[in-house]
This record gives sequence, structure tokens and C-alpha cells, in this order.
Amino acid sequence: MATPKTNEKKLMKISIEKLEAMNYRDVAGDIDDIRDSLLEKGQLEPITVTPKIEEGKGTDRFIIVNGERRFRAAKNIVESGRETKFNFSELDCIIDTSYNLDTDSENFKLNQLILNEVHKSTTFDTYLAVKSLVDSKKYSKSQISKALGKDETWAGKIAALIIDNELFKCYFSGADLIYNKNNAETFVSLNSFADSKKDLMTEKEKGRVAAFLKSKTVELAEWEKDNGPLFETAELKPYIIYKGFGADSSPSIWAAQSLVEFYNDYCIDHPKKTEAKLLFSRSIRALMLKKRKTKADIDKIMEAAKAKLTDNGELEKEQKINIVAPIDMAKRIYNLFKDIELNDEQVREIKKHLRAIVKDPKYKERIFVDISLTTKKKDEDEESPQ
Repeated sequence: MATPKTNEKKLMKISIEKLEAMNYRDVAGDIDDIRDSLLEKGQLEPITVTPKIEEGKGTDRFIIVNGERRFRAAKNIVESGRETKFNFSELDCIIDTSYNLDTDSENFKLNQLILNEVHKSTTFDTYLAVKSLVDSKKYSKSQISKALGKDETWAGKIAALIIDNELFKCYFSGADLIYNKNNAETFVSLNSFADSKKDLMTEKEKGRVAAFLKSKTVELAEWEKDNGPLFETAELKPYIIYKGFGADSSPSIWAAQSLVEFYNDYCIDHPKKTEAKLLFSRSIRALMLKKRKTKADIDKIMEAAKAKLTDNGELEKEQKINIVAPIDMAKRIYNLFKDIELNDEQVREIKKHLRAIVKDPKYKERIFVDISLTTKKKDEDEESPQ
């Protein structure tokens, strides 16, 4: 069989005997679910392959680039000899010659090692793997890009658009978000939320969560108007679920530039990073709630966030309604006294006064007080219990 011309993509049926799995690939997961799907529905998606080259010459065989589990499942069906309504001795394949891999070359082995590390089940997971590989400096950005059949600058561009923030990852992966409006605790997986709260969630509440996610209603507050509160357990009532877009409809990472710039400029090492993180979180949750995902949508909301950073009055208003997690308050208090030598008696006195402040009627609407002693008004300090 003649090898297709470079950069040519072609769809055709190829004998399963002429397909080879990558020698260096370690495909995770079993094939039972894929085999059952093949038996029921046939092959729905083609496998991506590239011509096998040996000693610089083309062959009639092909290396699987994407779809190895489908190949293994089909091969398992053929080798089992079972009767099926579909013919799996030949598979639909997209021949992609852009990889141009010589199986005898060190370059081929390098490419396969890279593909093994970055090939994931979803596009965004692949981007995260590319970012991790770029940061590891095991391979150059150019090597990673070429191994994936991309322009040599591609991996660097992807890595620059990925930030280490769970809300960001949730938004661009299309996952659902579970957020505690009282202390900002965040879960980007319903499974992790359920595991964490398994001693609190009732079977009824699990069913209601499933019902909300299956419903066409986007906003939880609207759903609760017709169906009642999602959670009845007191400890779970502060949690809100924001529906994600789904992996197949998630926002394009190429639309992330303004989010990434805001995070890098204001949320890491900036005098107002605490306020900036609050605005960053609210911006992403607003995008999810309103189902906005275009670059224009993202740019618009981040421009508004930048404007708020320069409006101190607006930020102070937002901070007053923000409930701070107890661990964060403890850290703030510690930072105030870390350079002062205190004995045990002084520590006990400080704790006593803090308890008195929290219990004082004047603070009844601020159960979790945003303790920022450096910004308290003088008259508040004077009225605090002694």
C-alpha cells in the first residue's frame, strides 16, 4: 500500500491485521464498556492512524495515534470468534501523515513517549498534560508540539493559557461546580463532593442532586422554586451547584487570555490579591451561571472585574458580605502577632476577647467576622469589650 502524501488526511477502512498499537503506550482502563458499545452500535468514531515507516521507507502498516482502546476492543471481538451484526475485521480509520513517524528512529520513540504522557480522554485533560509536560522541562516545547502533529509553537501557547486554579479548570473542562457560599469551599467533581459529605447527604438529597442535573433548568434558584431546597441537611444548605457545559461543549481554551492575564497580574503577587481572587471567583461563577463562553463574553466580564479593583468603595461593600473561612481568619490573626512574643496567658486573653467580640450583639450579623484589624474604624475598636 502506498503511503499517503505528507500532511494528507484520508478516511478509509483498514484491515485490523495492519494496525499496530504504540509500543510505548500504556492505555488506562479496561475495554469492557467499549466492547459492549461496539457490539450494540458498531464503530461510531474512526481511529486516527499514521503510516508506519521503517528505515525511511513506507510500509502497508499503520500505527494507532488515537483510538487504541477501540482497536483493542474490536480485536478482542474478532479473536473471540463470536457472531456479530457488524464486521470488525476492518475498521474506519483517519490516516494522518503529519506525524511522519519512523519506527526505527529515536525520534519515533521520543514521540511515542510524549504521546503516552499527554493523550487523555478529553481535550482539556490533554491540555493539562501538555502544561505539566512543558513545566517538567523533560522535552522542549517544540518536541511536544511536533509529537502531537502541531506547529512547533503550539505547546508553548497552550501552557501559557493554563493556570493552577480549580475554578478555571472546572470552567474550561465543562465540569459541574459545587460551591459553598459561606466559606468558598469548592468541589469540581460531584463524586468528590459526595465522598466528602457522605456522612451528611441523605439518599433523598442525592436523588434531588441527580434530578437537578438532569433537568433543563440552568439556575439552581429557579429549580428550587418549583422543587423545594436541594439540601435539607443544615450543613449542606450553603452549597450551590453551577452546571458546567459538559466536556463536548466546554469553552475553548483560546478564549482564556483575559482570565489568565487577570489571574497572573492580580491574584498571585499584588497588594489587592485577596480582593482579586474574590472577583476572579465571582467572574467564573457568573460565566457558568449565565452560560457564557465566547471570548467576547469572557473579556467583557474581566474588564468589569478590573474596573472594580480600582473602585475601593465597591470592593469594601463586596468584602462585607463575603464570609471568611475560619482557617483563613486564624491565619490572618497569626500574621498580626507572628513577630510578637506572647506567653500562654496573653494568648488565652486574646482568645477570650475574640470570643467576646463575636458574641457581642453589635456583631450578630457577622458570625464569621472578616478580621482585618488594620482597617477597623477607631470607634469600633473603642467599643470592643475589654
